[in-house]
Amino acid sequence: MSFRLDILAEDGVARLCSLNNKAMEIKVKTPIAVLPIIDYLLDNDHYAYLLKQQNIVYMTSSPDQTIPISQENHLIFQYSKTNYYTSDLRPEPLLPAQVSENTTHFFSKTCPSSMLHDEFAVEWYTQFFQEIIKEIEEEPQKIEKMNGFGVVMNFHDLRNPDILLNLIESFVSNPLIYNNIVALKIDGLFDKKMDYTSSVDTFLRLKKLFPADLLYIASGLILPYEYAFLINLGFDAIDLSYLLHTGYFGLYYRHEEGMEWVRKLHSIEEFACNCEECDVVRELLTEFSVISDIPSFYTNFALHNLRCGLMEIERVRKNIQRGSLSTYLERKSQLSLLLLSALRHIQKNYPSIFNSTQSLNKETSLPCTTPLSYHNPNVEQYRQKLRHNVEPRPNTKICIFLPCSMGKPYSKSKSHRNFIKIIKNAAKKWYKYISEVIITSPLGIVPREIEEVFPAAHYDISVTGDWDAEELQLTSREIVDWIKKLPHNVKIIAYLHGGYQKAFELAMQIIESEEKSTITYSIPSNIDEFSDAIIHSLEELTKQETSGRIGDSLSNEEQSIKMIADFQFGTGAGTALIGSAARFLQSRNDNIKTINGFESHGKLQLGRYLRSSGHITLNYQGGERLSEQPGIAVTLNTADISGTTIFKPGIEHVDEGLCAGDECVILGPNSEYLGVGSLVVRSETYSRMRRGAVVKIRKLKKEGE
Repeated sequence: MSFRLDILAEDGVARLCSLNNKAMEIKVKTPIAVLPIIDYLLDNDHYAYLLKQQNIVYMTSSPDQTIPISQENHLIFQYSKTNYYTSDLRPEPLLPAQVSENTTHFFSKTCPSSMLHDEFAVEWYTQFFQEIIKEIEEEPQKIEKMNGFGVVMNFHDLRNPDILLNLIESFVSNPLIYNNIVALKIDGLFDKKMDYTSSVDTFLRLKKLFPADLLYIASGLILPYEYAFLINLGFDAIDLSYLLHTGYFGLYYRHEEGMEWVRKLHSIEEFACNCEECDVVRELLTEFSVISDIPSFYTNFALHNLRCGLMEIERVRKNIQRGSLSTYLERKSQLSLLLLSALRHIQKNYPSIFNSTQSLNKETSLPCTTPLSYHNPNVEQYRQKLRHNVEPRPNTKICIFLPCSMGKPYSKSKSHRNFIKIIKNAAKKWYKYISEVIITSPLGIVPREIEEVFPAAHYDISVTGDWDAEELQLTSREIVDWIKKLPHNVKIIAYLHGGYQKAFELAMQIIESEEKSTITYSIPSNIDEFSDAIIHSLEELTKQETSGRIGDSLSNEEQSIKMIADFQFGTGAGTALIGSAARFLQSRNDNIKTINGFESHGKLQLGRYLRSSGHITLNYQGGERLSEQPGIAVTLNTADISGTTIFKPGIEHVDEGLCAGDECVILGPNSEYLGVGSLVVRSETYSRMRRGAVVKIRKLKKEGE
């Protein structure tokens, strides 16, 4: 089979893939646009130009349909629609006699969509699936010669789309189907805008039935403002046929304005686009006073709409590459109540799908501008890691809570430089026993040691001083969880004001309610009181040292390494990585610090710390120290590996919870340590893949090591 989908990268559930045809040496990168070949438009220069764009697949409705000679090296999806009820009435086989090397055939059966009731739909699709399986079983050699095959699932006017899921599960469980299907076209599922969230539920359940390396195509009455959301759900391609359809009905799509602007225009003042098609209409308006009088305005509107669709898909692709799709989607949702409710729906009902799959190995900015940001997948993943992986310094004697700053990382801002100076001057030699925690929204809290990790150093939020109830609740919950982890009898100082102080005081009330005990803390009102509070709290430390009861602790640098490693790899990883001692060593690149172990006179390199993302990349020795750390391993079924990539067949197991881009240690069949790398796909994707790359190798064990 020469047609295949290779997953290149993932941003949560959304992904970048390479759609390959090895026989023709054709590659396109998802997300892609599926463009219908319209015979009567082939002579139109504007249409011909759009057909030449990158990352496009053509769609034909007949093997005999004309393809421009200049476009014969493009991938083609061929849909042969037939309208019949039983196989006895079928005019021809579902499988075509032959397809060209650049064509993938889709099984499709036109289903009567008016007043369709559930029993009829079940009977109709049962017959359809049986016919596909029968023809493949009768002619398996034809499937081997084809570029795999696709199936069109028509959900138009189905009152209960879920009734098909059991049928589909049985259909896909057939090995001939599961091993050879390469694409699934979902037609009409998202047409019902008043029941959009139910369509989301159906699609997410549907995806679980199919292999992960399947191309999902969204088709139906969908417009560009929906594309980012659908691709975020897991679609890889968008059928743009509806955009042509709207144009030929005189409907003009206005980019970034949502569905309310898909309507007929009546004057030149309503044009908001400078594309070539709109320029043509403007010129003709000098001759015709009314838009509808222009002979070619339908075609120009259709091509304008098509261009808007292509531009939107390109924008989505770039946001996936930057790791900023969730932010882009939040911004889009502010233009549409439909998207806003759908986004809230997945945040509330599918956190395990959209939050736990989010890698924090990023450098992109994260604007938090709406209440949706409180549950942004990046924010939720940060809070999850902080809650479960990170512990306060074990010898913390004083915990100081501080407000956040506009400048990131905080320690570079003017206010925090002043805070650090005051704390150091007051604490002197006791500074390493002081834990600094920054309170912020929407993250909750940021311990000083991990202030450079994503998204702590990358988020931005408009500051008004007013905190809403949800902000206070989320932030106070994080404060409570952190205080509960602190050693007993730690002195707490909160130099806070406004919303920060309200969140802190709410946290104290929650602790008193849950623990049935009172927490002693101080809230200085000015800098002098802040310094005095530190000095007063340190008096007890001095008494403990005199009586010989105070223990030593790691250096501040080692505490930072420990906490960053714990945040990234899990509790205990920092201690394992540090060993007897470790330190940061600044490289020539200001963005990179090496992590050196005490061994070999402090020259044993364990990994690199990237300040732009707060991410540790392990080298061989660092990975070896973490080889027994739970939750970060990829176990192979052979120790004989070479090259730079490990593919699905060579892997026995991938630990749960790993995301695309995460660091991993590579283990052999007997759990022997082999090297380090980074994941191409998340562990859940790996479990449903049939083929493809899983791990990019950074360093392997050498002979004699």
